Amino acid sequence: MRPLVLIVDDTPLARTTLRRTLEERGYHVVEAGSTADAIRVYREEWPDVVTMDMLMDGHNGIVAIQALKRIDHKAKIVVCSATSDQSFVGGALALGVEAYLNKPVDTQRLLAVIEKAMAKA
Repeated sequence: MRPLVLIVDDTPLARTTLRRTLEERGYHVVEAGSTADAIRVYREEWPDVVTMDMLMDGHNGIVAIQALKRIDHKAKIVVCSATSDQSFVGGALALGVEAYLNKPVDTQRLLAVIEKAMAKA
């Protein structure tokens, strides 16, 4: 069974680019363009790992991370964001994300972080 990754990003091009990268490496991918979509898809699919953008229309990634952690405190979330604002970085890390990666995301680093996250119990 292929591991499932939920991509949360409000930019369709960013989701498509990340989807291609992950699918080429054997992952199954589902997408969400907002916090509300992320919550719905998470509850329906229970992904192995989530990639999360920080700056999205209507909400920021911190709100989305908090919502997903309320659903599943063991949710494995990897931030992929263009912002390196320390309030976002610190807030995300304090919520227990696996890693905070800046866009453009280095593919090898992302894949290594996802593999490490999935290896956790």
